[in-house]
Amino acid sequence: MHKRVLVVGGFALLLALPTSIFANGNQNSIKEKFNHSIGVVDQSEPWDYWYETLISADAQGFYKQENLQQDLECNNAVCITTEKDHGDHFARLALSPQQYPGNVNIAQLSEQRDAYSYDAAHRWFPTTSNPVTMETRMRFSPNFHADGTGGAIGTTIVELWNAPDYYTDPTADITRDNSGFRTHFENTFVMGFTWTDPATLGGLFKGFKATVSDKTGLPSASYDLSGVNINDWFTGKIVWSVDAQGVQTISFYIDDVLVGSTVPAIPMPPLTVNIIQDNAQVTFGPGGIVYVRANPTASQYLDVDYVSIKQ
Repeated sequence: MHKRVLVVGGFALLLALPTSIFANGNQNSIKEKFNHSIGVVDQSEPWDYWYETLISADAQGFYKQENLQQDLECNNAVCITTEKDHGDHFARLALSPQQYPGNVNIAQLSEQRDAYSYDAAHRWFPTTSNPVTMETRMRFSPNFHADGTGGAIGTTIVELWNAPDYYTDPTADITRDNSGFRTHFENTFVMGFTWTDPATLGGLFKGFKATVSDKTGLPSASYDLSGVNINDWFTGKIVWSVDAQGVQTISFYIDDVLVGSTVPAIPMPPLTVNIIQDNAQVTFGPGGIVYVRANPTASQYLDVDYVSIKQ
């Protein structure tokens, strides 16, 4: 069991923590190796890794589960499990062919509770002396190809974002009723590594990319990573810095090689960690954004060996 270190009035307190290494002090840092059960979150803590969200459908339709009171693994066609392969411990976010197609399918690990943190403080924001550096070692299942082909569907993202989703009716039964859910698409800030299928946005951003989005939710900067072998372990790193004039820079690395860097036109606000795989094929319709829910033809997954973030 890991320990959480809190410094209060110069005294160090050790608190038992069944999930991540979490440090408060002059430097914030997390190193999550997923060598344990993800477990039940302690909602009394502002950040208690990880909030696990599993959305799929059973015979009654929409069904959302969270690991607030229990350990979870699978909800019908979606699973988040901890695995071991040749000594590597990792988390696996998986989608399988649906028994009840046409419904939302989401496997998500988030730093703060999904749809309950839109107005909450987010942890990560750079200063002149402390950039935010997030590194993830990951791999995709064989039916993901870096150019967007291979047969996998939907969207997979490892990101820092501003959690733009929320519930307009917090009294609704979220396990069965998602009608109170709203996404502030017009106020979405994201930096991360994304994979989308050819049907999403007409294939405009298909395949594996490093992307930055501000306000609109659409990429303001996008770097093609179709030459990366995403079916074997690799590291993706984001370095988010700011200078004395307040100008931010976002740089992306694959296996420590710089693959793109941008100065966002609109400075990023504080952000939070999110890892998600879903079956959404986002398109544009006459009334705006349309979410088509595709059905995988075979199991597809993202493996995450570790997430390291420091500031």
